[in-house]
Order: sequence, then structure tokens, then C-alpha cells
Amino acid sequence: MTGYTKIGPTIALLAWSSLDERLREAEAIVSDSAASSVRLQQAEEELRLAACQLASIAAKRKLGRETSPHNMNKGNVRAILVAAGTTEAAVDRIQAMFINADDSHHAPKNYQPNVQRIRQGIAAIRDVKAALVI
Repeated sequence: MTGYTKIGPTIALLAWSSLDERLREAEAIVSDSAASSVRLQQAEEELRLAACQLASIAAKRKLGRETSPHNMNKGNVRAILVAAGTTEAAVDRIQAMFINADDSHHAPKNYQPNVQRIRQGIAAIRDVKAALVI
């Protein structure tokens, strides 16, 4: 909600964080040698959300359609990025990251995030963003 008047609330749909902010946050977490497993899982979640935001931005700028990042899954992300002109190899890199982030999202008690996979996910999203010029 962005405001409330006598006639009701004024609601605006906004991203909580920009794509670049999410990537910086994930990078800051993996750069912290004392980051706990929970913090590393937060980095994975930031990447999952960043992948959805990337696809939403690509849909708007490259395909001319509004697509909310809020209800996307890895299949939606893949379809949009391929349609927007991303190479299969680049989309596969994001899909690999997405699978790990999904695991984290539904993590069993003994789940251990992998810092290297998080770094690879950050690089994959940045590479696709640069290739799409968005």
C-alpha cells in the first residue's frame, strides 16, 4: 500500500528490490566468509527472485508484454528468455541456478547451500542481462 484515503487504499505494484540490488545482496552474502547457512539460502532466494525479475524485464522490453515476476517458475523464466533471444546455453546456466534456488526454497533440515553455485548464478544472470542489453 502506498497511501490510504477516505475512498480506500492506493495500491501500487512495485518490486521490493531492483534486479541489480538483488544481485549485489547475493554477492555481499557470498563474500562474507562468516555467512551462515540461512544467509546463504537468502542469497539463493535473491537469485531466484532476480531470475524472475530478469524474465519480466525481458518480456516487457524485448517482447512488448507485461509479465509479473511474482508468479513465475523456472519454466516461465526459460520460455521468456528464449523468446527474448537468449541463447540456450545461457538459459541453461540460469536454469541450473534456478534448480538450486528451488531446492533451497523447499530445503530439508540438512540442506547446505553451495557458495560456488551461488556465484555461478550471479554471473549467469549478469551475463544474460548484458547480452539482452536491459
